[in-house]
Amino acid sequence: MNKVNERKQNGIIIKNSIFSIGFKGLSYFLSFLTTPLLLTCLGDVKYGIYTTALSLVSWIYYFDFGIGSGLRNKVTEAVINGDQETVQKSVNAAYFIISLISLLAFMLVLVASFFLDFNEILHAGLTDESLNVILLVAILFACINFILSLSKNILWAIQLTAFVDGLSIISKVFWVVALWLYSKTGRTSMLIIVLLEGISEFIRNIIASVYISRKSIRIRPTFCKIDLAYSKGILGFGLQVFVMQIAALVLNATDNMIIMRLFTASDVTPYSLGHKYFSVINAFFIAATGSLWTSYTMAYVMKDVIYIKKTLKKAIMFYCITLLGIVIAYVVYIPFMRVYLGRDLEYQNGLIPLIALYYVILIFSHNFSAFVHGISKVKLTTIACVISAIVNIPCSIFLAIRCSMGLNGVILGSIVSLLITTPCYLYTTVTEIKRMGKE
Repeated sequence: MNKVNERKQNGIIIKNSIFSIGFKGLSYFLSFLTTPLLLTCLGDVKYGIYTTALSLVSWIYYFDFGIGSGLRNKVTEAVINGDQETVQKSVNAAYFIISLISLLAFMLVLVASFFLDFNEILHAGLTDESLNVILLVAILFACINFILSLSKNILWAIQLTAFVDGLSIISKVFWVVALWLYSKTGRTSMLIIVLLEGISEFIRNIIASVYISRKSIRIRPTFCKIDLAYSKGILGFGLQVFVMQIAALVLNATDNMIIMRLFTASDVTPYSLGHKYFSVINAFFIAATGSLWTSYTMAYVMKDVIYIKKTLKKAIMFYCITLLGIVIAYVVYIPFMRVYLGRDLEYQNGLIPLIALYYVILIFSHNFSAFVHGISKVKLTTIACVISAIVNIPCSIFLAIRCSMGLNGVILGSIVSLLITTPCYLYTTVTEIKRMGKE
């Protein structure tokens, strides 16, 4: 079995990391510009309706049943083994299933729109536009982009992570420029905004799809050669990832709901801002290490345990640097927020260090989750993720109320959930590396 070309592979990782970090920074800057432009284009009331309605539409992206992740691993494995038939038929099967899901989702919303008044259901109070039409257009674009977004997984599989991030910047630049131009018209049409956002995403996905089609005929999707037998290799791993995604979604969505239920809406603000602040470091870490997933898949297929060990050590060294960044971010948190918000916020004693600790553990787990996902060994961690999602709510409530810890109890509940999943990632990693070393 061939070994990984360490010099070449490290060069790819470094190049992807540098560009991805740069693109991530630019992405945050463009996102910073988006909110005030949307407020100008829509006004406070329509902006609230827009964000609520679009958050419902965005749920479709969670229902790919992990097919994208499964396709990523399957394409990487097949390319390494030189199995062009598996590449082609896996791509075709993935596109067919996602197209079927998208069609069913659109038809469901279309039929519902004849019987339901979404304006009334959401208490939107729109009088100059039809929320039903807006949602139909939004779901149509979401479905189209849902299908085309599989191209990102293929590009990740062939180690073009930075290219994917670069395409996202093109999409966001179009989005920001389009919003700026529309803001000059003085109109406040939600339908136009939905169209502009859908088109901006479509531009990114169509460029990626065209690039893939031109790069190799073997990874170009075609509905003429569909063999659903190849979907098993994608769905087996993919469904487990899907369960993990849903568990993570539940885990992340419940904290604010718990706070609003147990305390007040104003208590959500310092808690949410703390998460947004430290999540920036998390996002940059993921951007820097995103290409490791595919590298681990390659090394696992080649049974190159030495390369895996070396890469893991380098990832942990980078984590130590990131850890220093978290400490610095914690030290400057209060003065930064004072300048950023233009006023002081009241924080419960211990809340910010606990949020920082949460991200210390979360980012630590990324070092091993990339490997575990890359080799498709997620059975144990899937079970752990489900358990952590179930435990989070009662644990948070118990610590917050019964132990009189307030908001600190809520974040501690999330930390407890992480302490369930993180050891499982670590255990799977160590177990698989030991097993590979004996082969």
